[in-house]
Amino acid sequence: MVDLDGLRGRNVEIAGGVRLADAGAIVAATVDARVALVRLRHDGSVVDSFGIGGVATVGSRGDMALAVTAGPGGRNVVVAVRKRDGTVRLVGADGHGRRRPAFAPVTLPAAAHVALAARGNRLAVAAGSRIATFNLRTGESRAATSSACDTPRSAALTGTGRLLIGCGSSIAVYHAAGAQPAGSVPAEGALVLGLAGAADVCVAEQGGDRVRTRRADPATLLAHDPFAGAPALPAHDRLAGLAPDPRGGCNLLLAKPSGGGRVVQADAGGSVAKLTALPDGFRPGAVFVCHSHVLTAGVRRSGRVAALAVIKRDADG
Repeated sequence: MVDLDGLRGRNVEIAGGVRLADAGAIVAATVDARVALVRLRHDGSVVDSFGIGGVATVGSRGDMALAVTAGPGGRNVVVAVRKRDGTVRLVGADGHGRRRPAFAPVTLPAAAHVALAARGNRLAVAAGSRIATFNLRTGESRAATSSACDTPRSAALTGTGRLLIGCGSSIAVYHAAGAQPAGSVPAEGALVLGLAGAADVCVAEQGGDRVRTRRADPATLLAHDPFAGAPALPAHDRLAGLAPDPRGGCNLLLAKPSGGGRVVQADAGGSVAKLTALPDGFRPGAVFVCHSHVLTAGVRRSGRVAALAVIKRDADG
């Protein structure tokens, strides 16, 4: 367990994280009513040249971080923040943590749930019942539509031109180019979605005290039950995150409300390859795979400092 000293204050909350092409990651947090970003190397160490002393602040005082995503190499970073009036704004930063003047801030209607995804030069946003795509570099609007679900939990842009939104008890599928509906996938419980590789995704569902995960391509998701044959894993804890493994398989973050939880490293079929317990004094908020480690960002029980649990990846993938 390693403290992220740059994310320290009277009140710290982790909003999320995004894996970068260099096997590092960017973590977004709210620290004393300011949105802060930290860039990590593949081993979990902080990139000190990012921002000032390893921390970049974006937006204005009083903002709250909701989600973060980034384009190839982490050069184009976008953070969704909630303003004091409840509206959602997309703010751009570059790979050094500086504001991107070329990215015109995008304001969206107030929404309780926001999910972001980026691929190539496309940015996808699910904010409440609004689904929209933008130019990742400039923030220029490309397409928009409305969704029947106003509680998006996660989003993924695939290499086959599809936008997947995990929402309630189904996965909504859209044509990314025009944000037009392309189908849906029902599931038994709440869903979390994570982008994996060039064409496939990790998907997980939680129903009751069981969770199942599977790695599949979008065509399979639409044509078949993605969880057919996937084992049901005991999960009395909340499904808080999902991260694809570049070598195959998925990593689930299961969090206890009072702190602690588990990281489950599963193979592509959903069977457990490795399970790691997290300390009770740690409230996990995001998980991602970086090179040879699974990194879990969270906050120590005091709520005053962010920390990183660094877990060795299963040797067999």
